[in-house]
Amino acid sequence: MPSTFPLPLECLDIILRLIASQRETAHLLARLLRVNKYVCNATLPILYKNPFENINFRYGLPSARIEMVEIAFRRLALTLLLSIPLEDSQHHNPALTDILRAAYFPTREPVPDLRRPFIPYHSFITDVVITVADTASVHDIPFHGPLLATFPNYIEHLSQPQVRETVAAAAQTGSLIISGKLIEYFRPAGHILRKDFTWILCTTNAEHIRSVVIPLSDILRYFSLIGRFKTLSNITFSFNPRLQLNERMRSRLSPQQLQILDRQMNDQTQHLDEMIRFVQELRQRHPHILRVAACTSPGNHRDVFPENYQAQLLQCLPPLNSPSFVNKDNWLQFIAKIQETNLSRIKVLLQERPFCDVNHLKRLAQREAFLHQCRSLDSIHISSWSEDLFQWAVDERRNGLLGIAAGRKPTTPPPVPLRIANINYGPKSDGRQVDDLMFGFSETLESLDITSDVYQHYVIPIHDDLLPDFKVGSRGGDVALYCELARLTRFTISTSEHLLRIESSFLCRLPSLEYLVLKDTRKTYSVNGVTYWSPTLGTLPRLAHIALEGTPAISFHPDALHHTPNLAHLHLGLLAAPTSHIFIPPAEDLDNVGQVEDGAVSQISTPTPIPTLQQPTRPIWVWDWELRKLETLKLNSAFAYKFQFRMLEKTPNLKVLSLNIHTYARQHARTIYLNDLRLVSTSMAATTLVSSPPADTVVP
Repeated sequence: MPSTFPLPLECLDIILRLIASQRETAHLLARLLRVNKYVCNATLPILYKNPFENINFRYGLPSARIEMVEIAFRRLALTLLLSIPLEDSQHHNPALTDILRAAYFPTREPVPDLRRPFIPYHSFITDVVITVADTASVHDIPFHGPLLATFPNYIEHLSQPQVRETVAAAAQTGSLIISGKLIEYFRPAGHILRKDFTWILCTTNAEHIRSVVIPLSDILRYFSLIGRFKTLSNITFSFNPRLQLNERMRSRLSPQQLQILDRQMNDQTQHLDEMIRFVQELRQRHPHILRVAACTSPGNHRDVFPENYQAQLLQCLPPLNSPSFVNKDNWLQFIAKIQETNLSRIKVLLQERPFCDVNHLKRLAQREAFLHQCRSLDSIHISSWSEDLFQWAVDERRNGLLGIAAGRKPTTPPPVPLRIANINYGPKSDGRQVDDLMFGFSETLESLDITSDVYQHYVIPIHDDLLPDFKVGSRGGDVALYCELARLTRFTISTSEHLLRIESSFLCRLPSLEYLVLKDTRKTYSVNGVTYWSPTLGTLPRLAHIALEGTPAISFHPDALHHTPNLAHLHLGLLAAPTSHIFIPPAEDLDNVGQVEDGAVSQISTPTPIPTLQQPTRPIWVWDWELRKLETLKLNSAFAYKFQFRMLEKTPNLKVLSLNIHTYARQHARTIYLNDLRLVSTSMAATTLVSSPPADTVVP
């Protein structure tokens, strides 16, 4: 540790890596090179570990222009090329291909030594990940930027027949169809430039490369580097799916283009075979190094990659080594070797696109259940592939409760400490798995988000009455008796294929709830057909956010607002039609307020530990709640139509008020007098009248 900089190298390294990992601060790393030699030596390996990622962090912001990205990429690429040592006295580097020389050294003159950097920047690179989508438009490909400044010069070099033939052979079929002549050569030129640049960085620094993205079409020349890839642990092959054309697109091709396409498809099949052989040889040469190998396509087209090759690639890899985090990067490898993987240390299970589609979920349903082996699971985000997904948790908790009641020592394993759950359910679900989840993890669950399975191909019926029910909290027996979620602070359900039915006393079981969102797609309803919830009787003192839409909104009991002193956001209403109109029941039905029924008790199948009192068949909205912390109030449908402005007297911090009675029927005319606005002085209220606008508008 030098006396001029009294910070240990270990501490400085932690600070620098934290700076590099944040998008807002990554661009500051380059400035630290000027502090002193000690800081410079510590910064260089982090700055140039994956320099293209730093460029993306800095110029990937919305304010960045494409010209800025192009200039940054060009300067970085030129700096790295100049830092590579020369091989002979003629100043020619054998790894410097004709394409790279034409793009960056168009004069073909020896590069003066004075232009060469003193530091071998390329030697610090460990991750060669040039994230460029081959199928994107020209302005979406920053790595094509270096060609923009030298494009006339580059086109001149393309006049050589062998170079032009090479570029034309690599042309994307899609660009040949939709692009002009200039783009036809421009796009494949950038593609070849990216391949050659990846190659020169790997061949000059293969011993230090840990992660690399290799274009699948360029796999053959990397066989010579297998012996030198001593630290390569993560390899991705960039697969181009645009060769998979449908009949309509093929009909637009000329005979010559069809020949080129067929040749490219044959070459692609050979490259896939070579990919499997490459991974096998790499595993044999360095058996304990390679951990991840994948073949992905630009964008979100992973399913285009042939499944048989995907299975062969995964079989070449070892099982994950006691993973703690499973996401889209290692999901396929996790599923392929799940029987050989130690699942006891998994804390986060994150199933992301494209592994939520119908076919993938069907394959998961055919596998043996494995969630019960994840004993350290803390957070789960998955698409449901079975209604019995959490039945094991119910059985474990039920057996534990029976053992306690009988005075026996617990024989079941410790409960899984699941805190966060986000579940996408399918169109055939009836809500049972949500009850299983709440009962099985009622002692630890803190956040629960339930959404419709957007990846299922399911047609939503037009009429609300045809939608199936999604029932929550309605199961009887011990599930209803012991399902009190004392630690749950966030609870959201959003359905698009069901009507959401919440058990009338369910909210009484959530004493720590802070954030509540319940929505379905109901657009109409009958006043006499509504089942109302029980009042919460002071059990929701921490609730700060309520957003109810559809069935939950019309079932909501307003007396609950008397016991929510911390409420800051309230949203009640129905889903608007595509024309932005809102349904409101006939005015005579809304004015017919129900009476309290003697002896009426909440209808639940089994007794719950939370007592419920008498509830009205239709609760009376008195609009006199004291909500001192309320900042946002959004109402539509009947809630906005019956709104009384006297509520504003007890909401001094209200910032947003939105009322919408824009209805088809135009039968809900409402004249608002200043006397309704209790905040206005009495003298003005007695003499001034605010006339009514069109019948579907409210003047606040």
